Amino acid sequence: MENKEPLPKVGWNGATLQPGLTVHFLLDAMQNMYFLKKGSYEYCYVFSDPKSELRVQTLLKLMGVTVEELLE
Repeated sequence: MENKEPLPKVGWNGATLQPGLTVHFLLDAMQNMYFLKKGSYEYCYVFSDPKSELRVQTLLKLMGVTVEELLE
C-alpha cells in the first residue's frame, strides 16, 4: 500500500523530502550524530543540533527503524 501523506519538511534547509531517498542522504544526515559507550553493551546518542535530530529520526521512522534498534 502506497503512502499518500505528504513528505515531511526535514530535507536540507527545511525542504520537503524527495521520494527515493538514498543511503548517502541518511549517512550525511547522521554525520552530526555521536554514539557514546557508557558501559558494557550500554550506549547513548547525541545530536549536534535539533534539526539533525529531527531529520535523522524522521528518516529512520520512514524506514521503520529507531535509533535504539541501530544500537542493538
